[in-house]
Amino acid sequence: LGWRSHPHTSPRERTMLSSSSCSTNARVSPSLARRSMNKTRTRAARAARTVVSTLPSLPLNTKEQIEQAAGAIEAALRDGKTTQAIELNLPLIGATDLDDWPGGIRQQYGALAPMVSEVLRLINAGAEGTCQQRVIDDADAVAALTLGSDVVVSFPTAEVLDDLRAIENKNDFRLKIIANPQWNTKGAIIGDFGFGPWKRQAEEFVGKFEQTYYLKEQRIQGEIVRTLKVYPNKWQVFALAPNENNKIVAEALGEFDERPLYDQLKKLLESREGSIAAMNWVERAKREATFNAKSLQAPPNQE
Repeated sequence: LGWRSHPHTSPRERTMLSSSSCSTNARVSPSLARRSMNKTRTRAARAARTVVSTLPSLPLNTKEQIEQAAGAIEAALRDGKTTQAIELNLPLIGATDLDDWPGGIRQQYGALAPMVSEVLRLINAGAEGTCQQRVIDDADAVAALTLGSDVVVSFPTAEVLDDLRAIENKNDFRLKIIANPQWNTKGAIIGDFGFGPWKRQAEEFVGKFEQTYYLKEQRIQGEIVRTLKVYPNKWQVFALAPNENNKIVAEALGEFDERPLYDQLKKLLESREGSIAAMNWVERAKREATFNAKSLQAPPNQE
């Protein structure tokens, strides 16, 4: 991939990044784009005959998450949304006791790239060739991954907005997607997009990319919460906690028209009866010690 050496990235991690399922220097054929569009219309016609009457459930593993994300992207495409944003919850690879991602953003790319490649494969069923990639910013693991006539840009930052504009303006692409963007537009007086007219122009541009899929896990005052958005449904929030058999289960906490932020999630967790988030630090420490003790007594998982 041409990634520059980094003091916190081991040779093994660099090898893992460079051997992802995408190849370099992507080019999109207009004829392939037309064939891909025809295939999508056929799949859309089949999907239109399926009536979904329930809210999407929280995916239990990475495979389910990928399939759910692909379904959301295709549903949005059927509604004419060709510029989309997705956020994928990354499985930990190479985590240590002190740091989930000791290799930083490059290590995260090693988890994201295979997931994006599989999403592209699912929304391009029958497409020839393999996923291709072109590095945009090696320092921040920003890359354009393409298959058929669709492109996904990984970890876009404010520094690559001009590259994103060039991709967004290309008519060769059927779908233009950003995955796990790294910019921050809230909280700071001067955010990643600067201030004044520059900030307004940047926010108007990134606003074109509609959030069609989002799954993110957060730990808030001793509780694990996951936020889910599956187009065209509302935002959902789930709390993860052990049941009486010490198995982690998801509890649906509610639906929202807009993505709930940290403070909203904290209040939502604290409002629940028996909430861990509402406990003081001593009570939380005791509860966690009890959970750990039960976990050690449980028989090994045979799955």
